[in-house]
Parts: sequence; C-alpha cells; structure tokens
Amino acid sequence: MVCMKIICLMPVKNEAWVIEASLKRITKWADIIIVADQHSEDNTRNICLKFDKVKLIQNNAIEFNEKERQMLLLSEARKYGLNNLIFALDADEFIPDDFDVSKMKLIYEKNREGATLYFKWANLCSTGSKYWESEFLPFGFIDDGNTEHNPKLIHSPRVPVLTNKVYIIETNIIHLQYLNQNRLNHKQLWYYFYELTHLKEKNSIKLFRKYTHMYFRSSIKNQKNIKDKWNTGILTSSEKQTLTKQDSNDYWSGRLVKLLEDQKSKKTFPVNALVNLFKPNAIAKRKIVFFSDAKLSKVIDFYLYKTVAFGDYKIIKLFDIVLYFFARNFNRGN
Repeated sequence: MVCMKIICLMPVKNEAWVIEASLKRITKWADIIIVADQHSEDNTRNICLKFDKVKLIQNNAIEFNEKERQMLLLSEARKYGLNNLIFALDADEFIPDDFDVSKMKLIYEKNREGATLYFKWANLCSTGSKYWESEFLPFGFIDDGNTEHNPKLIHSPRVPVLTNKVYIIETNIIHLQYLNQNRLNHKQLWYYFYELTHLKEKNSIKLFRKYTHMYFRSSIKNQKNIKDKWNTGILTSSEKQTLTKQDSNDYWSGRLVKLLEDQKSKKTFPVNALVNLFKPNAIAKRKIVFFSDAKLSKVIDFYLYKTVAFGDYKIIKLFDIVLYFFARNFNRGN
C-alpha cells in the first residue's frame, strides 16, 4: 500500500500575475503545496489562501538567495515525514491535467530507496498555441530521508540529485514565463546583471548566450503545436489574456532599475547588446548609462546582437571563446 504524500514546493515573490493559473492545476494532484512567500507586495498571498491545500510560510530573506529558500522549503516538507514524493516548481510552472498520479505511485513503489525525477519544460510561446521543449531537468525526487541538498546562490538544481534517475517522457512541466514579453525581458536582464555583478567568475559573453537562449532554441523549427499533445489545450482564453497582458512597470522592472542604479557608478556592465535586444522600458525611461564607450565594447556589442539567433552553432561557440580570451576585462570589471 502506498502511503507517501505528493508535496509541491514553491518559492514566490509578487507572482499574482500567474500563480492562480498554476495552483488551479497543481491542486489536482498534490496533497500539500508549500508556498514560501518572500515579502510579496501584490495579491500573491491572498490568492494562495484561496486554496485549501496550500500551506503558506514566510521566507524572511531580504536579498535574493535561492539556496536559503530551497533549504527552507525542503525543511518544511520533511516535517510531513520522509519517503514522500516532492516536486519543486516556480509560480509560472505546472504539470498539465494529463498528469497521471497512479503512474507516479508506481514509480515511487519501484524507487523507494530514492530517485530524482527529470522532466522537460514545455515553454509556451507568446501566442499560447505553440511550445518548445528544453532538455531534461530535475523537478522532483523521492525523498530517501538521508540525501543532503546543497544548492547554490543561483541557478542550481531545486531538488537533491540522486544517482538513481527517472526520466518522465509522458508529460512536461508547463512553463509560462515566455508568454509575457515585457516581464521576461526585465527578468532576463536582471538575472544577467545580477550574475555579472555578484559572481566574479562569470563570463559576460557566456551569460549573454545563456539569457538569450530563447532566440535560437524557440526558433520555428523547434516549435510544436500544443494541441498535438494536449487535445484540450493548456490555458483558457481568459487566462491567456491575463498572462500576456504587458506591463512596463512590472515587478522585475523595479528590481532591474534598483540593481542598475546601485551598480552604475562601478561601471561593471560590459555589453549593451542585451539592452538593444530587449529594449526594456525600465531602462529607457530612466536613461541609465552603464556600458563602456571603448571601441572593443562596441564591437562585441555589435557581434553579440547580430549573432543572437545562432548561439548554438559550433562556430559561434568557438568564436565566443576566442573573443572572450582577448577581452577578459569584460568579465566583470574591477
């Protein structure tokens, strides 16, 4: 007899634009949804309280720190006992309605000693009718109660990575981030500049490719029709309208402006190509100047801007390495 619980972990901060659409789907298969709110100033908390399965806890951290929030959520989940099936999703992610809980229970029975579950993202394009897939990523695990989790400050696996790996091919993790272009642009720019200014070892050219990956991975040749896999679709028409509504003063816009204003005097920003590409209102309205006027900087900007759609080509990857070798001062500044 299967006694395990299915627990979903979710960190949030100002996610009112999307979280209701996600929670509606997650409540259909999760026994418990633990939401760690980090001082939301919008309607996020009130939306969470509408769902009986949500346990809302407070993330008291002031600064961005993925490690702290992951450990907080995992610690809370383990209060419900060990050997449970735990998922870690963001507020703009969910598993669609074809999620087969009985299949997960069978996987659990075969992997009681512990396993990490890998899914592919189905990244919804801005129209909401097509998607493109990612590689397999760890979104869940069967908790053996012993495995430690050692996350990093930013962009590390959300769950412990065990030697036993299970790849789920029947469904995807739906990712709504790419539906809202303004919000996405502000968010990608924030992450880019955050990594550049807080992590000294980061290569600015590699970071550019990382945060513009959608321009080559979501090309027409990689897009698939949603209804070819999910006959009923993914979102309702009203949800699509809400999620694609553009707001030039969204949450990530404010964070981006603050980060740039805190750092502009340090002249740590090497490339302007991302700004040319994304054209965020958050920057344009305030006319923040943060890139070098050096000729080499302008050359690199031009090169990155013109090759954004070809970032996965081997020749471009090779040229990126050569270019960075001759322009190391663009890594972060002093």
